[in-house]
Amino acid sequence: MKRAILCLGTNLGNKQNNLSQALNLISNKIGKIVKQSGIYESKSWGYNSAQKFLNQIVVVETKLNPITILNKNLEIEKLIGRIRKNKSKIYEDRLIDIDILFIDDIIIESIDLTVPHPKLQERNFVLKPLTEICANFVHPILKKNINYLLKNCKDKTEVNKIIQYKYICIEGNIGAGKSTLAKALTKKLKASFVPEQFEQSLILPLFYKEPKKYAYILELEFLFSRFKQLQSLNFNNNVIISDYYFKKCLWFAKNNLTKKEFSQFKLLFNELENLLPKPDLIIYLNPTIENLITNIKKRGREFESTITRKYLKNINNIYKANLNTKSINIEVLPINVKKFDLNETEKTVSFILKKVKN
Repeated sequence: MKRAILCLGTNLGNKQNNLSQALNLISNKIGKIVKQSGIYESKSWGYNSAQKFLNQIVVVETKLNPITILNKNLEIEKLIGRIRKNKSKIYEDRLIDIDILFIDDIIIESIDLTVPHPKLQERNFVLKPLTEICANFVHPILKKNINYLLKNCKDKTEVNKIIQYKYICIEGNIGAGKSTLAKALTKKLKASFVPEQFEQSLILPLFYKEPKKYAYILELEFLFSRFKQLQSLNFNNNVIISDYYFKKCLWFAKNNLTKKEFSQFKLLFNELENLLPKPDLIIYLNPTIENLITNIKKRGREFESTITRKYLKNINNIYKANLNTKSINIEVLPINVKKFDLNETEKTVSFILKKVKN
């Protein structure tokens, strides 16, 4: 299995739809998309055009050989409607363009195909989205990583990320009202809902009774179940609302495990996290400890009856230390929750919708 890194570009027609179609066809004809950047806008490169370009980078797991990948790219372009007016290398406006940037660390120089793409290091519109998802990938010829290539690129073309909220996570302490808000937001946005499946855990009730004995197996259970759940989702088209952020596995593990256990857990977590897409927005619900305790008692789950004020404070401190835009490089929207009722939820949903739609 190889990993191909492709660059998608479009500056004609419904540009967002062109990219969406390309993603679907790549998934169907080339392989599984395991990473994708946000969408970036810039002026044309190498020629003058009144139409700005949208570009996006994807990483695809594929069994196909390089020439077949190239031919599939051309087939997808044709299916979307691209008509190549000339066979020369003169730049032109286009419905869709799909370039091979890298295929693992393979180097190819032939009449039909050159890999890595010979001009990628000269183009900001390639390097910016590429840095978002593959910053440490090393160019097999230049022997420099993508982050270095971007910092040293002479191209001064302005490239701006289009803010899109297609994958939104709701986070907060135990009893913060994450699921209630996530379900309400899902309904308003006609999105796909990803629930946290803690109620299926046979270990969780045992953990609350004997934390030290069951912590490690519980954290592993949550890690694998959440990974399996997120990996099965289609992130290409639908808006997805999840009532958890995958990285909470790491934060809760740090609070619950011994240093030795956490060291082992972190290595495994890092491997799995790299295989999942990053959220576009995390909404952090932050009620008072008193409100958390009241809500936990109100919902009456027997296995939560032993949760202590100290434990909730520890979790709050972990969120405050880790859940900020600077440390995770994801936009975080904090919301102070004053009370738990339908009216408060509706107000919060209205506030979030204004943020998402603007």
